Amino acid sequence: MPKTLGLVADPVVVAETVERTVTDIAARLRGDWHVRVDEQTFTAGQELRELSQRAEELADEHGWDAVIGLTDLPMVVDGEIVLADVSPRERVAVLSVPALGPLPLRRRLRRAVVKVAEALEGGGDRRVIRISRGGHVRLMLGMVAANHPVRLIRNLTSAGAAALAATAIALMNSNVWLLSDRLAPLRMAAVLLLSVAIMVGWLIVHYDLWEAADDEEEGILPAGRKRAALFNAATVLTLAAGVIALYALLLAVALASAALVIENSVFASTLGHGVSASDYVELAVFATSIGLVGGALGSGFESQDAVRRVAFGVRERHRREKAHAKPG
Repeated sequence: MPKTLGLVADPVVVAETVERTVTDIAARLRGDWHVRVDEQTFTAGQELRELSQRAEELADEHGWDAVIGLTDLPMVVDGEIVLADVSPRERVAVLSVPALGPLPLRRRLRRAVVKVAEALEGGGDRRVIRISRGGHVRLMLGMVAANHPVRLIRNLTSAGAAALAATAIALMNSNVWLLSDRLAPLRMAAVLLLSVAIMVGWLIVHYDLWEAADDEEEGILPAGRKRAALFNAATVLTLAAGVIALYALLLAVALASAALVIENSVFASTLGHGVSASDYVELAVFATSIGLVGGALGSGFESQDAVRRVAFGVRERHRREKAHAKPG
């Protein structure tokens, strides 16, 4: 008789990935298994036992033979970051998706779910599955990957348009040509990094993405400064990755535009020497850096929810509000 494995996924980040791996997971489970997916919200202030109890209630409600809760939050047990908490007797487990690391997430998720399902089938006492060496770095990269930073470009259309306009104006300015030619490589790199930092800082301040230490009780994550530091680090890295991706897109457009519009003879006459491809690259980099700072002003017209979705702290506050709003 076929058995049913229920996967309970966080609706904001995890559910989309889980839906795409259901068929592969079912094919790799030993025996005759059907896999079903449900969406539930997990909060960092909940204890693992509480999460397991909720998952167990869902199993009883749907008639599942086993259930695995999948959260986009890290999990800490006795001060140690873990991949999963497994309770074979209750046939319930909770798995932290960020602990799997960044890419390829779908393959790692599939393997982890199969591993946890086999642990549930194996019986025994409640136990945790630990992450290997380098787990903290992998966890942080996994948290960033879970935020889908490249998708931030799609949520920064106004900022991108403003940055593109500012870049175009800079490209046509002869003073910018001269400055890009005079700047040493280290200074050019500093300008690039400064423009990215300004954009990231502006997004954090404008959309209130910085997580302050709170007095919430410890749950699957430590409370206070440790939780805030973890969330803020993931938010900064996510924004940085998204802004760098936006910069790369703008740079490609700027470089193509400069090569197409600016005549070699005019460019060389302004600089006072012969020009090569490297001169066009330097100009494009400098103009894009200027444009990106201008794009920060355009980011004020973006959808708040779309931008704030990348911050773990903001998502966590939304989860708690949603949990408290539920009747009973």
